[in-house]
Amino acid sequence: IRMASMEIRTLRYFLAVAQEENMTRAAARLHLTQPTLSKALKSLEAELDARLFIRHSFSIELTDEGRLLRDRARDLVGLADKIEGVMTGFFKCQSVGKIAFATGNNKAFAAGNADIMAQAEAIGKKF
Repeated sequence: IRMASMEIRTLRYFLAVAQEENMTRAAARLHLTQPTLSKALKSLEAELDARLFIRHSFSIELTDEGRLLRDRARDLVGLADKIEGVMTGFFKCQSVGKIAFATGNNKAFAAGNADIMAQAEAIGKKF
């Protein structure tokens, strides 16, 4: 069995064509040229060694293999979107950079604000 190394982006292309049932409309939706999209999907078919579409003059119909891929691709793309959302949220919560306190007398500030300094140091160790 040969394992495919398809990309999420290519699955998004495939799903757009499957939904639109038309290469030109899908290309416009994806902001691609029609030849670029067509080439990507032909490469996907070659990679999977499967015919995914029946191409008509002005429309595209999914084959049985295409319908199977559509269902699995929806799952995979949905999961990828969830992961991206979680990771984006995670990184937005992370602190970037350092906080610096400037006073005329740092020893006096540190002594008078030991609890703040301890919290700042603990935060710095997390990142």
